[in-house]
Parts: sequence; C-alpha cells; structure tokens
Amino acid sequence: MRLSYIKKIALFFLVVTLLPVFLYAAEPPLIQIPYTENLDNFPNPERGFHRYTIFRGLQASSVSGLRAAGISLILGVVIVNDYKNKDFDTALFNQLNSAFSVARNAGLKVNFRLYYTDQTYQDPPLSRMLSHIDQLQQVFTNNVDVINHVEAGFIGPWGEWHSSNLGNPPTVSNMTAVLFRLLSVLPAERMVMIRRPMFKRQIFANPPLPGGYEVLDETKAFNGSNLARTGYHDDAFVSSDTDLGTYVDPGWSRTNELAYAGNEARYTPFGGESSYHSPLHAYTHCTYSVSELETLHARNLNDGWYGSVLQRWTDEGCMDEIKRRLGYRFVLNDAEMSQEVKPGGVLHLKINFSNVGFGSLFNPRDVKLILQNGSQLYVAAVNSDPRRWEPVAGIVLDKYFKIPANIPEGYYDVKLNLPDPKTSLQNNPLYSIRLANDGVWESVSGYNILTTGLQIHNAAPGSSTSDTIFQEIDNPSFTISGTITGMVQSDVTVSLYPNSCTGMSETTVTDSQGNYSFSNLPTGTYMITPEQTVCSFNPSSYKNIVIPRTDYNSYNFTLSCGCMN
Repeated sequence: MRLSYIKKIALFFLVVTLLPVFLYAAEPPLIQIPYTENLDNFPNPERGFHRYTIFRGLQASSVSGLRAAGISLILGVVIVNDYKNKDFDTALFNQLNSAFSVARNAGLKVNFRLYYTDQTYQDPPLSRMLSHIDQLQQVFTNNVDVINHVEAGFIGPWGEWHSSNLGNPPTVSNMTAVLFRLLSVLPAERMVMIRRPMFKRQIFANPPLPGGYEVLDETKAFNGSNLARTGYHDDAFVSSDTDLGTYVDPGWSRTNELAYAGNEARYTPFGGESSYHSPLHAYTHCTYSVSELETLHARNLNDGWYGSVLQRWTDEGCMDEIKRRLGYRFVLNDAEMSQEVKPGGVLHLKINFSNVGFGSLFNPRDVKLILQNGSQLYVAAVNSDPRRWEPVAGIVLDKYFKIPANIPEGYYDVKLNLPDPKTSLQNNPLYSIRLANDGVWESVSGYNILTTGLQIHNAAPGSSTSDTIFQEIDNPSFTISGTITGMVQSDVTVSLYPNSCTGMSETTVTDSQGNYSFSNLPTGTYMITPEQTVCSFNPSSYKNIVIPRTDYNSYNFTLSCGCMN
C-alpha cells in the first residue's frame, strides 16, 4: 500500500478481504482402497524355479503342465558336441527356433545355455567358439521375446568355465573374448550370466579404481554396457564353504564375495542350483539358505537339482517361501484415488506397494493404467521403470492422469497392467505380471484390478480441459489468485510461503484493481502473509492453503491495514 495514500486518510482504519481462489476448481478428494496379500505360489514371467530341459528337439509334451505347477521358466540346455569341428547349420537353427516356439506357445521363457560336452574336457579352439557365437545372432534376434537371459556356457563341461583346454579356470583373455562376443550378438536388452563373481572382477579389472575393478551402482545399472549386462550363476549353491570352487579368490572371504555379488545382483540376474555334497553342508539349512538368497537377490533356481538340498528345504518348511520369493513379488498395500472425476479432468492415483521377493526385474517391462467400462477401454503408459522396484517395502507410485474430454460418462474399472514390452507378447496374459493380492488378478486379460466403480461424470468437481488423450501428466501446477476489495486495493505486497522446508517464497503486488496471482505452483501446503508493517492478517498469516484443493472449505480471510500519521 502506498504510504502517501495512507497519510491522506490518517487515523483511518480500513478492513479489506483477501480471497485466495483457484483457477483449478476444487479437486475431488482421495479415497483409500485396501488390499489383502495372497500367499499362493503362482507363475509369473522371468522368475522362480526353472525346469532343466534338453532344448534340441523340444516337444510341447515336455513342458506341458509347468505353468500349472507354478513354473514359468525353463533352463534350455543345448549340447552341441556334434559341431565341435564344423559350423552351425540350418538343421541346428531350425531345432533352436522350433524349441523357442514351443516355449512361447506354452507361456514360458528360456534361460539359454549352450555347451559342447558334459562328458569330456576337450573344447574346440576359441576361434571356433567365437564363430559359433556369431552364428547365433539371428536365432537370438528372432527369439529375444522369450529369452530371459543367456548363461555364458561354451567353455568346459556343462559350460561351467572349468576343466577346459582354454584353462582351468579359463584365462582372463579367453573368458573376456567369449563373454564380450556373446554380449555383442545378443540383443542389448538381454543379459549374460557367468559362473563365478571373481570372473567378473577379472574381466572388468580397472586398476585405478578402488579395489581395481568396476562395480555397478544405480547410475550405471541398465545403461547397456557390458558391465551392466553381466550377472552370475552359482551351480553349487550352499554346497560347501566355497560352493565347490565358486568362492576361491585369494584374499576374499565368503562374506566379502557375497557382499560384492549381492550388489551386482541388484541389477543383474543371479541364479543357479545346489550340488552334491556328503554330508549336506550346514549352509543348506533353511535359515542360512534363505538369508543367502536374499543377499544375492536370487531370480531362479533349478527345481530338480540337487534333490537332497531341495528335500531339506521342504522338510524344514522354507520351500514354499523360496518358491514365492524367487525373483520379484509385488504386493499392493493400499491405494488412494480420486473419488470421482469429470471428462477432461485429472485422476490422481497413489499406489503403495512392496516387493517381498528376493530380487527385482532385470529385463525391461511396461507399466500401463487401464480404464474400462464394458467395451470402452482406455490405456495410458505409466512413467516408471519396474526394474527399479527393488525388494523393499513402501514403494509409491504417485501419479496424475488426464482423462479424455470425450470419454463417455459411466462407472469404470481401474486396472494396472505390467505386460511384456515385446509386441509378440504384449497382449498375452501369460506374460503379464500378476500382483500378489486377493481378488485383483484378471486371468483373461492379464490385468490387475485396482478398483471398480470409478464414476466419471460431468457433475464431478475439479478442473477440466478439452484434451482427448488418456495419458499421464506431470504433477499439475496450480494458481492461487484473488482480489482485494475496499478503498485501498493497489500496491499491497503479498507473499506466499511453502509450509515445508523446500521451495522458495514468492512475492507479488496487487494491481490497480487489487488483483494478485501466484502461478505454476506444485502440489503442497502454503501460507500467505502481507509484507507491509501497516497491514496484518487476522490471523497473522493463512497457514493451510492446500493444493490441489480437495476439502471444499472456504479460504476467505481478512487483511487489516491501519494508517499512520
């Protein structure tokens, strides 16, 4: 307020009202939706116990019934001892493509491993291996949709990188050549597993770095580099102090090995199988085995080997837990959602869930929100990477969606779909992720029902636009504006402060008509206060201006400006 004007009305006490209103009308309140966890073991893509399967000549009868048993993965073993001295040929490619088709038709994915022998220790020359790897490129490209990951294989009996004429263990140069060539021909969205964590440290040695080797972290994960695409498998899990040679790097204790491998496995696949040892090692007891599976973020294990270890887990009562928790397992805790919304309006949805599995996703995965009323179906992509949904509680998706302005009024089901991103599998419900809750899974569509009966109607409160696309939007920004009425209107300085410790205050001055405005405000709680010493609010500041506005309360309050001589 101009002081010269105040002096003209000395000793005059003026009361004006400052009315904060919103260009976005009051948004509908959020309602809470509870869920109940489901403890059943059911198949989900890219995780769980896998079935050891001879891949060449695979028939549908060999894998029928696996999904009914809760299995969605096979370990596709390809033994090519008949190709040690010659190139791969059309006959082999046809066998592999046929086997992948069998897996696809059965709703399965494949952990792929190719090697030359399980009987003798004589491998072909490295040049032959690399040539064979090159020849697999088209097979991998054609079938990447049902490839979960590739185990490096090739070297040594069972492809386990020992007892080979390329070294026991193989030389670092030989290991590097095989791994990097595999990564070069495998589509970039798929990963390769090698046999021991020490091999990864050797291959990715970098002396200037702490420890002398590269490690994965959140910034490097999923960036497509060879490092980010290399995991490991332990084919002697909990079998002995060293897991039969898995952990034998000088100076590395088992504890240190597990810490290193566990960090890498946050972002890359870990799996394997147990192995023969008599007597069974103490590590095979449930308490230790489950703890180590957690540490290593285990995604898969062989369901048929080693039988005595699997039986111990059954006898001691942890087998059901292991079946449920291998890989990811997403459980809805609760959700909050707009009670109603108008066509062209904003749907606010906050999903609270947990990953109670041992691990997380490592292959790309889509997230989609579905609105459905009978044949009316609307799909919006959700901006979130499920590979980052690690095994923790309290994962929150807090999202806003623009409802199409031309959507028919009615009651809609709200559903979450986590489909495979490949077009060949996108609409196949067997390859969509099921949430571990009662009453949410829709097996015909592969959708998870978050709630039913969301009313979309023109009488709903809230903002609206003419947009006709159902899509996620950034957290809407809102405007607080108003007008001062009374004899004194212009040049009143008003400040807006966020009630949190984040964000900057803003100041505006009323115009000649007494108008003021604060625009592009993110959601939050704010307070308003005048800056002139001759003006004060009653109360001194308005402390609870909430946007988006959902409570329908009046935000009117008075500004008292006194006059001085």
